[in-house]
Order: sequence, then structure tokens, then C-alpha cells
Amino acid sequence: MRTEADDDAPFHSDQFGIYHDECVAIVNEKISKNGTKYYEAVKGQLRGWVKAIYVFFKEVDAEYEVEKVVRHRTARKKVMFEIKWKGFKDTTWEPPENIKHLREYRDYCTTNGLEL
Repeated sequence: MRTEADDDAPFHSDQFGIYHDECVAIVNEKISKNGTKYYEAVKGQLRGWVKAIYVFFKEVDAEYEVEKVVRHRTARKKVMFEIKWKGFKDTTWEPPENIKHLREYRDYCTTNGLEL
């Protein structure tokens, strides 16, 4: 619930959902290091920082959907899998531990006679 004190805050307490605690901690650290005069001077800029922090956390937590396992290779005794992600043009090379929970990985290994 918003209060009158929220009107002067760099953002509203419910604005960033599950990322609220991380955002508040970072902003409070900046304010505590530089004092309240600093806060008054950069209050608008803090909103931008918090939004950028929110976007970062949201992207870090995002789960991407695998379209298919394209191929595999062994380099320096380590197997890597080339992954095509839904909605993205480029592929990435991933170690098995990053994708072993995916159905596409298991299907690819079974089809190509690889050990799971």
C-alpha cells in the first residue's frame, strides 16, 4: 500500500514486484553513502537507475525456450551443444549441465547415440 512518504521515494514500493528488495538495497546503499542532499539532487536519476536494475534482474531471471539442439562438438575433452533458441537468430554453445534437463537435449542424445 502506498503512503504519502512514497510520493518522494525514487520509486513506489510495489512497482518492481519480486525485484523490489534488490532494487531498494542498491538505491539505499547509494543514498547512505552520499547523504540525503545527494538524494534530493538525483531523485529523478535514481528512478532511472532502479528501472535499469529491474530490467537487469528480469533479464537474468528470464527463461528462454529451446527450439532445437543443432549439433554437438568436443573441444578439449568437453562436449558442447549448439542450441537454437526460439525467437532468436543466433545460436549458442552450451555445456550439458546447462541443458541436461531439457527434452530437446535428451531427444538429441538418444537420436545421435550419445550418453545422457
